[in-house]
Amino acid sequence: MRRLPRIAALLIPLAASSLAPAEAGELRVHYSAVQKLLLARFFVAEGRYYLQGSQETPCSFASLERPEVFARDGRLFIRMQFVSKVGTEVRSNCLGTGDSFSLDLSGVPVYAGGVIRLSDVAFTAEKPGVGSLIGPLVTGPLAEAMQFPLQERIEETAQALWAETGVGLKVPMIEVPEIVLGPHQMRVPFDFQVELR
Repeated sequence: MRRLPRIAALLIPLAASSLAPAEAGELRVHYSAVQKLLLARFFVAEGRYYLQGSQETPCSFASLERPEVFARDGRLFIRMQFVSKVGTEVRSNCLGTGDSFSLDLSGVPVYAGGVIRLSDVAFTAEKPGVGSLIGPLVTGPLAEAMQFPLQERIEETAQALWAETGVGLKVPMIEVPEIVLGPHQMRVPFDFQVELR
């Protein structure tokens, strides 16, 4: 019985707004956080993503590394360094040639189907002629690593807060009117509905 006041305190505010839109607030994502997300999801081999070879082939590989995230002209950019080496190991030394240049993947962040993702994705390379070769290998997996399931994460967080009450909670709708790219962070204002059962 001692828990009833606490449960009531949780139920009353949400019950009053159940199934009604509520202005929830704003998610602010610093570009440094996006960078950390990419390092955890995409550049997983000691900060590298291997297009060819692996950490076990230091004399013959092609990789992407050192991601940098920034915004410009309404687009979110991921700048990476392409590094390659083609050679033979002789007495613990690599004999051969290598290459290094920067690549940019950019897109417009949008919210659709509960997920923040990049649309209008473009791929450019500092070195002429290589974008069309590397782009198809990188664009899909990197854009997928950039996705963030906003609706699922909000629902999981709300359910965890209400777990002890035994009340079922769903977030059937989230609306994101716009995503604003600032100089250091991305702002995602959102409204949502809460359903209690």
